[in-house]
Amino acid sequence: MPPVTSTMGIYVFFVSAEKVDLRKVNKDGLSPWSVSDPIELGGKQMRTKVKKYGLERDADPPMKEGMHHDGLKDFRIVPGKDWHTSKVVLVMLHSTLPRCPRRSSQVFYVLDTQAEAVLGHVMIIYEYTEPGVPPAQAERTRRVNRRREDTTEFDLENIEDDGEIDKDSPFDFAAPALSLDQRIYVPLMDPAFLMDRNRQVDYCVNRAYMLSNNGLLNHAVPLFPPQIGEKGDFVFFVSGENMDPCYLTCDGMAPW
Repeated sequence: MPPVTSTMGIYVFFVSAEKVDLRKVNKDGLSPWSVSDPIELGGKQMRTKVKKYGLERDADPPMKEGMHHDGLKDFRIVPGKDWHTSKVVLVMLHSTLPRCPRRSSQVFYVLDTQAEAVLGHVMIIYEYTEPGVPPAQAERTRRVNRRREDTTEFDLENIEDDGEIDKDSPFDFAAPALSLDQRIYVPLMDPAFLMDRNRQVDYCVNRAYMLSNNGLLNHAVPLFPPQIGEKGDFVFFVSGENMDPCYLTCDGMAPW
């Protein structure tokens, strides 16, 4: 849990990069830090903002008595230019707690883009911008995944925590179904996802572990799309290890 207070203040945690999973670095006891349902905020959406700054290595840093460079292999990190071309990048994640706007968090870490490793440590900053009521943990009801009436063979008995799987998701993960060839798919509730490249990458790469852990990952490309008579958007997630790109657009409805 982060510090919880009714006064103004700024609090800083330093965490060893060896102990941090970057996929979960902005999750804590007050999560979720984003809201996908704009109705909750009067039409506004609140999401974690990501900023990147280019850095570079200084191979000949000015030395001071007793100075050393733990974990940086005798390099000093200094400001650079465009992060798109930098081999070392400072990443900042900024979030405002939707149900307590006086509360925000920032996460900083330095990423070696070639080695795909964090240099040094991770810094997490929690800020209360004004006095007010302390934030409480979000209510997280637990439920058993529902099955549609026409998919009696689909058996998911595990209980999921809403706050971990679908609090900020454009999908209805609570209503998975099976296609004719027994592949799992989920309804897409937010059509804006179709044009949002950042969120598409997020679910293809950053949240891949979540799909696998919750039994939503297919191990073969579906042969048939969902057979329905109404409007709707539906999504299949397929493991990259079991996919032949040559057959991605070939299914039981081909030719396309």
